[in-house]
Amino acid sequence: AAATVRATPRPPDGDRTVRGFLARVGLSRCLEPLMDNGFEDMETLLEVHAFSAGELGLTGSDFEMLVAELRKISPEDSGAEVRPPTTSPAKARSAGKAKEKEAAAKRAAMEAAVEEKAPVEAAGPPPG
Repeated sequence: AAATVRATPRPPDGDRTVRGFLARVGLSRCLEPLMDNGFEDMETLLEVHAFSAGELGLTGSDFEMLVAELRKISPEDSGAEVRPPTTSPAKARSAGKAKEKEAAAKRAAMEAAVEEKAPVEAAGPPPG
């Protein structure tokens, strides 16, 4: 007997970003609250069912519609068994801000190191 292979549905090309997905399903109004809560990519957005609408600043109907649309593209994350969130929305925001600060500090340190190694030119008119 031949085995049946069932591929996991992938989002259409325009849906690879949270913005594209929300636009396609008519939930563009949810973009800002979701981004503010750390849902910046589709992989993270698939975990949204572990939160409540209130935690995310969404209306109940928008949240239900979002979860239903996500189930269509990722049936294995149906939310039937709700897993505890890997991180809270506030922690996700905080972690993102900490990463930004760390990157800025590294850039500043690198720029300072480059400036220290740059030859210092004598003040005065250019030779010539």
